[in-house]
Amino acid sequence: MKILFFARHYSYLRLFESTIAGLAANGHQLHLVADREESMGGKGMVERLAAKYPGITLGSTPGRAPGAWDDFARRLRLGIDYLRYLEPRYASTPHLTRRARERAPQVVVRLADACRAPWQRKLLAGVMRGFERGLPLDREIEQYIRAQSPDLVMITPLIGLGSEQMNHLAAAKACGLRTALPVASWDHLSSKAVIRNTPDMLLVWNDVQKSEAVDMH
Repeated sequence: MKILFFARHYSYLRLFESTIAGLAANGHQLHLVADREESMGGKGMVERLAAKYPGITLGSTPGRAPGAWDDFARRLRLGIDYLRYLEPRYASTPHLTRRARERAPQVVVRLADACRAPWQRKLLAGVMRGFERGLPLDREIEQYIRAQSPDLVMITPLIGLGSEQMNHLAAAKACGLRTALPVASWDHLSSKAVIRNTPDMLLVWNDVQKSEAVDMH
């Protein structure tokens, strides 16, 4: 099996080092791809793995030049993520709501403040998700994925607020490929962005994450 594994940067893959090594030792091919550079030791780790296992290769995520669509997509996703934290279940965690509010575009904050009834905020969130589904694919990412011809595309961490990795997931699904999100920490999923455009598989660390995935996502 060939696995294409996107990470925001290689340090995220330290959590999966033994799994990556085990898959490679059993004859699977893995292409490990970083979205951006880092200086926390992740690159050295994956280079050691690639030197030890011929089935492991390394790459960098192609990035289209920043433009209006990218800025709009990020702001839209930050707005969607903020609306999640206005749900009653977050009434006892104002720090999470405050963090999301600080990152959300002001137009969404003002619209949310004007929506007094829960159904109004639900309608606003639905409209914004409709816009998100209509975003154009990142063709560079799509072509990159097709060129790799993987059997499975894995993406981590994916569920940060306003995550640009949603582009990777959308492109992989457009290619008709199976997708998986291996959660990048054992932290609560309640403090992350809502999982949408759902991957085929969600890999969690513990029963708390499993319950939150079912109840909240």
